[in-house]
Parts: sequence; structure tokens; C-alpha cells
Amino acid sequence: MVDKVRFEKDAIKELNIAKCYFDSLDKGNLFINDFENQVSLITTMPEAFQIRYKQVRIISFSDFSYTIHYVFENNIIVIFNILNQYQDY
Repeated sequence: MVDKVRFEKDAIKELNIAKCYFDSLDKGNLFINDFENQVSLITTMPEAFQIRYKQVRIISFSDFSYTIHYVFENNIIVIFNILNQYQDY
């Protein structure tokens, strides 16, 4: 059971950057809907996704090439980052 979802500063920053970009393409609402659907899926089944590194799990967006990186501990989901899969970091 998930008690809380917390967003780190990097996740909020990357979400805002991506939203602005997709707004310029008139796809901002589609992007946010896809994001919200994935967060809903995480809160429903937080342990359903494979641990990839340092206890961090990753879920991909359905329609966009982005992933959500999160940890689930003590019934709290912490979203660390939202990353574009075509961008070098």
C-alpha cells in the first residue's frame, strides 16, 4: 500500500522542461496524461517493476520516450527523475 508519493527537485525540473517542449508541439496535455497514467500504475503496483540500479525501479511512458526512476520504501514512492531516453546525460 502506498501512503505517499514524493517528487525530488530533479524530477520536477525535468517534468517541467519536457512539458514546455511538448506544449510547443501542442502535445503537452498528452504528455502529462501519459505521465499521470504511469504514476497511477506505480501507486497501484509499486513493486511490479524491476530494480535496475541501487534499488531504483524504472517505468517507461506508454507514448513518449521518457522513463520514471523511483524507489519504493516504507510505503513511500520517491520519484528521483524523469528522463528522456534519447538524451545524453
